[in-house]
Amino acid sequence: MAGPEGYTGPTSGRIRIGGGQEPVVERFTDPPLTREESDAVAWFTALSPNEQLREVRRMKWNLDEAVRTRDVWRNAAGRHDREYGRLEAERDARRPDGYELPRAAGELLSLARRQGWGTARRWTLSEDGLAARLEVGISRKGHAFKLGWVVPVDGNGRGSRDRAGLARSPGRDWHDAPSLKKIRLLLMADPD
Repeated sequence: MAGPEGYTGPTSGRIRIGGGQEPVVERFTDPPLTREESDAVAWFTALSPNEQLREVRRMKWNLDEAVRTRDVWRNAAGRHDREYGRLEAERDARRPDGYELPRAAGELLSLARRQGWGTARRWTLSEDGLAARLEVGISRKGHAFKLGWVVPVDGNGRGSRDRAGLARSPGRDWHDAPSLKKIRLLLMADPD
C-alpha cells in the first residue's frame, strides 16, 4: 500500500512568520518513505481522528513505560555494579591466612591514609601456595603509585619488593617509582 497521492512525509513544509509583512514559506522534502513507513502511513491515515488520537496516546504511553522500565533496570544494574565493585575490593584487600602485611607496606599505607591519600591493596596467592603477591596502590590529585611485594607464608611481616614499582603524575605517564623514602616524603607534601 502506498500513502496518499502527493504525500512526501510528515514534515514536507511549514510557514514561518518573519519580521516583515509577508510570511516565509519553507519547503523541504523528507527522503522517500520506506515500504514499512508507507504501510504505517496508509494504516494511520485510514483511521478516524478519534482513533488516531487513541493510537498516539497508546504509543506515547508505551514509550513512556519503556523508558521508565529501562531507567529502573539501568538503576538496578548500577547498584549491582557498585556492590560488585565494593565486594571485589573487599575480597582483594583481605589478607590470606598465614600471611602478614610487610612492615614497609603497612607503614606506607598508614602514612598515606593519615595524609588523605586514597589507598588500595590486593593479595594474590602463588600457584604453589608458598608465597603471595601484595600490590599496593596510592593516589591523590592525579598522582599515583603502584608498588608490589612478594610475601612468603609465615614470613612474620617480612616481604621483598618484587620490582621498582610505578608512579604517575599529572602530565607524565607511568614511569619507574622512586624509592620508598622519597615516596614517604611525597606523601607528606601536599601535591599540587
